[in-house]
Amino acid sequence: MLNKKILLSVLIIGLVAAVTGAGTWAQFSDTEKSTGNTLTAGTMNLKLSKDGTNYSNGVSGFTLDGLYPNDKGNIGPIYVKNEGSVDGNLSVTINETTIKNLENSIIDPEIQDDTTPEIGELGKHLTIYADNLTIYNKGSIYTRSLGSLSNGADTKIDLTYAVDNANNEIQTDKFVFDLEFTLNQALTQT
Repeated sequence: MLNKKILLSVLIIGLVAAVTGAGTWAQFSDTEKSTGNTLTAGTMNLKLSKDGTNYSNGVSGFTLDGLYPNDKGNIGPIYVKNEGSVDGNLSVTINETTIKNLENSIIDPEIQDDTTPEIGELGKHLTIYADNLTIYNKGSIYTRSLGSLSNGADTKIDLTYAVDNANNEIQTDKFVFDLEFTLNQALTQT
């Protein structure tokens, strides 16, 4: 019976303490809202131009004639512009699936040196550069970083070529290819 009295006393004391404590925890409060919050994704939009004006989604290629052994020269400039709102890192490569080594025709001097009359040989004697970085070298393709390109910025990429010490087998041959410029989002540390 003593245990029940003690237990009942403890319960009553706890209940009185809870009621008293609730009164001492009262406080002011206020709640406000921030409404109409909107998050919009940025854009990554690369454009090309041959003259630094009239940027578009792509440009028609360059045509060079009269290449010869140990020849070096300019293919031409391509201007690239980040018309998006996000900074990016620019790279360039040659699309492997678009490469064509065309024989074009075989003339008399070529016959004695050309062991594959159905395939052009110019590509195995050619190196192509973008801003002095090798992107194609005698059959090997390289993807090269051309640096960062801030939103709204543009840059000029100089394309050049070199033919090695080839022989008559490259006469009249054509090398056809497509360039691919890629702009990837610049990663930032947060």
